[in-house]
Amino acid sequence: MKLQRYSTSMRISLLTILYVSFLLSIALAETEVTTKPFACPVNTIVIPIKVEVSHDEESLVNLINGKGTGVCTALKDETIRFRFDKKVVIRRVLIVTRSKFNKRPIEIEFRWVPKDFRLWRDVTGYFIINPDGSPHCFPLGYYARIPDNVEVEEFIFKIPQQIDIEQIKFSELPSEHISINCPTPKLCNTVARLYKKSLSDTSNENNASAFVEQLGRMMGKYDCRRSFDYEPVPAWWLCNSDAPDQWFHLLFRLNSEKSRALFGSKRFRDTLDGYIAEEYYDKSIDIEHEIKKEKSDIKKSR
Repeated sequence: MKLQRYSTSMRISLLTILYVSFLLSIALAETEVTTKPFACPVNTIVIPIKVEVSHDEESLVNLINGKGTGVCTALKDETIRFRFDKKVVIRRVLIVTRSKFNKRPIEIEFRWVPKDFRLWRDVTGYFIINPDGSPHCFPLGYYARIPDNVEVEEFIFKIPQQIDIEQIKFSELPSEHISINCPTPKLCNTVARLYKKSLSDTSNENNASAFVEQLGRMMGKYDCRRSFDYEPVPAWWLCNSDAPDQWFHLLFRLNSEKSRALFGSKRFRDTLDGYIAEEYYDKSIDIEHEIKKEKSDIKKSR
């Protein structure tokens, strides 16, 4: 029996090691980043404070600064380094290249180097590009497994073959898109005001109903984005960071038909994220199951 327990323990340890190794392999894997339509165009740009390349540096610097109209020819296996000033977070890259010898997609290796190397590690990956003169716009962040909102020290490119570089642009914005269909901050202020009224007297059905109705509007489909969002996010994500947690806590406490219907809904759960999801997601599922059971019991009793 001792031998059997030892063998089982060994098997568990081996499985644990294999699982951890698998997770590490995912974390360390070099990511292939493809162009995304929403990442184009790149008009709001950040200019590196320094560019290092083995030759034709002046042409490349002029392209980066928007002063050049020609091209910079990068040689095979050439390394290009772009160094940035303090407090710069790069969220998109635009690259336009052209090749006389190859029209097939190529992989340009990149290395993202953070300012604070004590907290963050370098990230490497590949931009997939057709060297046909068309613009390729690459979102970074989670698309490239680069930590969000982390300042960059350097962006390093390694060119796999001789190509002509026509444009390289860096941007701090996740897109050039401007939200025009987002109810915040007005709706945030409305819900905050109704929250205070409802909290002061939870027995007042009118106050509670108005609060639930306006909070439910937060779960709608809008075009809301923060300065670092690549795609739309729920409206309440743009409100005061502490407020939604308080709102959802009251929503759970009210225990009215309308509040339970909203709290136990999929549209509510679809907006949850982070610690708020940890707090309320399972509770929402439980309320949904309770509502379904209550409806089922009513049908059976008829």
